[in-house]
This record gives sequence, structure tokens and C-alpha cells, in this order.
Amino acid sequence: MNNLIYWSPFIANVGTVKSCMNSAIAAKKFSNGNNIVKIINVHGEWNEYSDIFKENNIEVINFYPNLIKFFPTSGYIKSRIVYFFIFLISFFPLLKFLKKEKKCFFFSRTVLFLFKE
Repeated sequence: MNNLIYWSPFIANVGTVKSCMNSAIAAKKFSNGNNIVKIINVHGEWNEYSDIFKENNIEVINFYPNLIKFFPTSGYIKSRIVYFFIFLISFFPLLKFLKKEKKCFFFSRTVLFLFKE
């Protein structure tokens, strides 16, 4: 059984959202129940997709589920500052979470990491 974890924070609905969601759903659907799939909801970016995740038996891990309403979603400089802030607030909770998960495949957008005990 594989433990697949997706971490893909975003502030605006772009192609990465659909890509990450479709990847998680396919990993769950085509594994015949052999994969445990989790999405990390850093600041509430995945809140509006919770019904889709429940329907597909994908677990959502919440770090700060209601912060998204405080972030600006437009502007090149603003978005870079927001992404840096998201990284800062999620780094230690993410590190702690990954240490608890003994073996997992960790997907960060299109980067794959393998953690072993």
C-alpha cells in the first residue's frame, strides 16, 4: 500500500489546481484501493473542492484552513510575497507531518520526493 501526499498551495485558480486534483483522484481510483491519498490544505486553498475529495475518498489535511480570505490574489509582487509567506507558515507543520508519515511519496506540484524510514 502506497501513501501518496500532495502539497500544492495556490492563491489563484490556475492549471496546477486541476492537474493536482486529477492526479490525486486518478491515483486513488486506478490503484484498486491500494493507495492512501492525502491533500495538504495549507491555507484553505482546497476548501471549495472538499466534496470532490470526500466523493473520491481522499483525505484532506488542514494546516490553517481559513487564511485564504486574507491573501491578495492579483499582482506579480504581491503573489510572490504571499507564496513566500505560505512557505514560511507551512514549512514546520509540513516537516512535522512528513516525519509522522513513515513511508510516503510526496508530490509538490511536479516534484517527487521519496521518504523512507
